[in-house]
Amino acid sequence: MINEHEPIECDAYGELIRDAYESDRVDDNKTDHVHEWEDGHITIHSARYLFHDRDDWRDIEWWGIDRVTGHVLDVGTGAGRHALALQANGNPVVALDVSDGAVEVARRRGVDEVIQADIAEAGQLFRPGLFDTVLLLGCGLSMLQTPERAPGILRMLHTIAAPGARIIGEGCKPPIPNNDRNRALLEMRKYDGRWPGHERTRLRYREFATPWRDQLYAEPDVLNERLTEPNGWRLNCYEVDPENPAYGYIAEFVRVD
Repeated sequence: MINEHEPIECDAYGELIRDAYESDRVDDNKTDHVHEWEDGHITIHSARYLFHDRDDWRDIEWWGIDRVTGHVLDVGTGAGRHALALQANGNPVVALDVSDGAVEVARRRGVDEVIQADIAEAGQLFRPGLFDTVLLLGCGLSMLQTPERAPGILRMLHTIAAPGARIIGEGCKPPIPNNDRNRALLEMRKYDGRWPGHERTRLRYREFATPWRDQLYAEPDVLNERLTEPNGWRLNCYEVDPENPAYGYIAEFVRVD
């Protein structure tokens, strides 16, 4: 659970995953954790989704996984659930996560190759043209971070991807101005000169919290027009999440020269 006092900044995500894995507490509320937004709003979540096996996946996850081909870079692997499924299918997979705890648990669960690194460091780790699919599930498109950082990340992914490669990424649309909180958030971001979906959040668990992080949410067409296509990735298709149709989707972007 969470602590009511100011938390200790560290790899709280890794602490959460390690606790859930080691103590087999994923199905009770002892590994509940908090997503905290910059305006103080919080939502409480179970760690259960981090360990879902294939039978528990959402239909939209299958839509994304079914589009994966060849050598895969799984960015933000977490506990490794997608990497493990792809390995079982015969895909060579390199799993990447910035969290030390997540990397440890993914290895212990059987992911063959796991590297601790941020997405922005991938260009220093892999040779050009190596990957056929870059997987960014679990709202992984938010790891583009900001409109200013996204072009560099996309160009780097273009370099380490093979001709004809694809990004399979899960994203969210910006807040809809249908309540007072969302209207206030949108006004604050407009005042700051930010995109409507440029959020700052952190994860809190027990007495710990991750550092605040920038996350970028945008409609797939907007993302394509303003960021992905100008930097080597054209939107091919996307599927709206039927469990969260107002916000969630998974999109396929194809590498272009």
